[in-house]
Amino acid sequence: MNPPPEPSLKTDLPQPASSRLVFVDNLRGFLIVLVIVHHTAITYGASGSWYYNESPKTGLVSLVLTTLCAFDQSFFMGFFFLLAALFIPRSLQRRGVAGYVRERLVRLGIPLLVFLIGISPPLEYLSAWIDGGVRGNFWSFLLTDPPILKHWWPGPLWFVQTLLLFSFAYLLIGGGRVGTERPSSPTLWQVVLLGLVQTVLSFAIRFIFPIGQTVFGMQFAYFPQYVLLFAAGVWFANPKMLLNLPSHWRTPAAVTALAGAVAVPLTAVMLGGLDDKFLGGPYWQAGLAAADEAVTGYAAIIALILWFRDRIPESWSLLTDLGKNSYGIFIVHAPVLVLVSLALRGIALPPLVKFGVVAVLATAASWLISHWIRRWGGEPVRRVLG
Repeated sequence: MNPPPEPSLKTDLPQPASSRLVFVDNLRGFLIVLVIVHHTAITYGASGSWYYNESPKTGLVSLVLTTLCAFDQSFFMGFFFLLAALFIPRSLQRRGVAGYVRERLVRLGIPLLVFLIGISPPLEYLSAWIDGGVRGNFWSFLLTDPPILKHWWPGPLWFVQTLLLFSFAYLLIGGGRVGTERPSSPTLWQVVLLGLVQTVLSFAIRFIFPIGQTVFGMQFAYFPQYVLLFAAGVWFANPKMLLNLPSHWRTPAAVTALAGAVAVPLTAVMLGGLDDKFLGGPYWQAGLAAADEAVTGYAAIIALILWFRDRIPESWSLLTDLGKNSYGIFIVHAPVLVLVSLALRGIALPPLVKFGVVAVLATAASWLISHWIRRWGGEPVRRVLG
């Protein structure tokens, strides 16, 4: 039996005659790899929460991996919200309110429910079993450790959950109206203003929700960036605005992003360590962290857009295929990464080496699984995963 033909990329925006927007798929491919790298770094020593942690969160290795994760966190999820939002107004225009709601529920709601019900409880059980907190079977774990709902956790699909909420909020606030598309790019002063607003909002919200505190999987400490970039996406309402960013911003943005990536860790080393004052509260360290995150994040986003648009060949089919499969990879990568990490648990390797090996293997396995699901799942699956 021959497999069905590989589906073409589907987005909410009809593909233009020009292939220049292929670079957006390549960007998605890069970002989804970064998501897996991020969670692998936490597995092997970076600060943060994940289902399985193998290495202690102390020492030089932890500092290196935490710096990587802090850099990632400054831009990569906000970047996903921006890219998603650029396509949403056109989707509403094409589908109408009822079609838009139905598409959001299918594309976002179904994967979220599958993860909450079918993937999260086994991962929570496995995590508790590894930590030594439980020794009974899975069903005993669910029934003797109430409430059961606490094991239905969105995990990394907090992004899908949040995007669903943002999508409906846009519908309610906009009243079903579709604004004017703005193919022009933001000015430098608009970017600076956005960064200043984010800095103030991040500093303020972290008085109540410091970095690391979650509410049903969502870290409100980072939400100012997510809200602002989602709002920017639906404001421009056109991914073609990415084509109009000035090319001469590329090098300054890249230098700024790299400098920002090491600013907070360098400050922490000079002060003798990264303490809780960087996480939130009425401290200059929290203000520095909020400002550095905004500067680093927007600079990194601009640099990556321009690098992928102007320098990365669109013919890099590897990145393009990763982009096509990015949603499926995002959904399956958590259990895949945990299983790959556990499979290599008994192999003695330096943490940074094992981090690299596991990141590559988990990415490859998640990619193959997503590719297989999309290829064999038929039209119903492709309606969800693209």
